[in-house]
Amino acid sequence: MFIQKAWRSAAFGLYGFTQFTKSGFLLELNFAVNVAATYTLTELVMPLLEKAAPDARVITVSSGGMYTEPLNKDLQFNDGNFDGTQQYARNKRVQVALTEWWSEKYRDKGVGFYSMHPGWADTPGVAKSLPGLSEK
Repeated sequence: MFIQKAWRSAAFGLYGFTQFTKSGFLLELNFAVNVAATYTLTELVMPLLEKAAPDARVITVSSGGMYTEPLNKDLQFNDGNFDGTQQYARNKRVQVALTEWWSEKYRDKGVGFYSMHPGWADTPGVAKSLPGLSEK
């Protein structure tokens, strides 16, 4: 069930849909899942990870799509020109930046922080957002 929901949230971004959470905060759904939730969960479990050090690891699953976007302060497309593929790439770039930041912030705590890209899958979303990739 979790994997199915996570895939759907990624698909929202790739297919260009914009949806906002119902949490009382006005957060675009892809941003809420890929950035806000990643940050919140990691910070909440840090006390447990510190106790498990030096065997504790945080592995953030990013995407090669992050290479298409630099870090950007407009993380929710407040300018009104929402692009789902671009939003997904921005969020994945932020995940990598967060991982680097956590690594520095907690360097003396014995917790390892890593970001990885699992590889490309020839899906309709990838074909739409990176058409040249599926042709190779």
